[in-house]
Amino acid sequence: MPHLRQDAATKEWVIFAPERARRPEDMRKESLARSGWTHEHPHYDGNCPFCPGQEENTPGETLRYSNPDGSWQVRSCPNRYPALLPGPPPQRDGGRFERRMQGVGRHEVIIESPCHGTTLALQNPEEVNLVVQAWAERYRELRMGPEAEHVILFKNHGARGGTSLAHPHSQVVSLPVTPRTVRNRMEEAMRYHNDYGECVHCHMLWREKLDGRRLVVEGQTCSAFVPFAAASPYLMWIVPHRHSGCPSDLRPEEQEDFAAVLRETLARFYHGLGDPDYNLIFRTASRDYGTVPFAHWYAALIPRVTTPAGFEVGTGMYINTHLPEDDARYLRDFELPEWSVPGSASGGTCPEPP
Repeated sequence: MPHLRQDAATKEWVIFAPERARRPEDMRKESLARSGWTHEHPHYDGNCPFCPGQEENTPGETLRYSNPDGSWQVRSCPNRYPALLPGPPPQRDGGRFERRMQGVGRHEVIIESPCHGTTLALQNPEEVNLVVQAWAERYRELRMGPEAEHVILFKNHGARGGTSLAHPHSQVVSLPVTPRTVRNRMEEAMRYHNDYGECVHCHMLWREKLDGRRLVVEGQTCSAFVPFAAASPYLMWIVPHRHSGCPSDLRPEEQEDFAAVLRETLARFYHGLGDPDYNLIFRTASRDYGTVPFAHWYAALIPRVTTPAGFEVGTGMYINTHLPEDDARYLRDFELPEWSVPGSASGGTCPEPP
């Protein structure tokens, strides 16, 4: 029998129809049939602008973490095809019904590895930790821009996730406005705090840890779980235990733990779901709400194993054919390869490019 669940943080309803569910093994086969394994991709592509030796194709480098021999491990640069361009804070004009403003902002790409054929699920803990450090640093820098009303940090993996380049990378964009969905989330979080005197995400995390059925990976300073009202199969949140409005506030030990939890979570996606396309989105507070008691950042991981259709577009409401408890149990119990288990120092580091 279908039933509905409400997300306490957004007040959005989700329809659950588990009778229509597909088995994880079938979804795994479909995912692999579409694009194959990332680790089977070439380690180096001479036509890829993000591979070593092609640095002139990504001018204006804004960050570089180097090895002792001078080669780079992680770097960032402006997007060659930016959604927004740097400039002074824009002004609104055009009246009430034709309002417009200049497209001012910053759009950067964070190149996560010199290896073309890898992804975070395959990299070793030190490499993933360095990527998380770069995310926090570039987020912090863009958030300080005078035009930045909001900053979005995200990663697309695979064609269904929206990526056009296979080389592992993520993006960070500063916006001169606060998007509607961000504003709605903030308003609901504020309303919950006004009603109950506590942060909705702090309370949600406490409930998930107490219940345990939807927990997948539990770290020392953050936990990964499938939300009670997940809008799609295997959707997961990684929520820091300490209340904070943005990832640039991560302390060194929290950054390392977040990297470890993220790595294991993505490894469970990679091996358990057949390297699915996905989006990683950091849900953060807007600039002026970074330290308020109701704003709590988290990372949302959304495997693209289903496609929104007319019902979702027409209603803004999702139908999930999987129960969160079943998805969490499958991912939690999936037996990972030895090198992917927590504490493993090995990973899919690529050899030197030709």
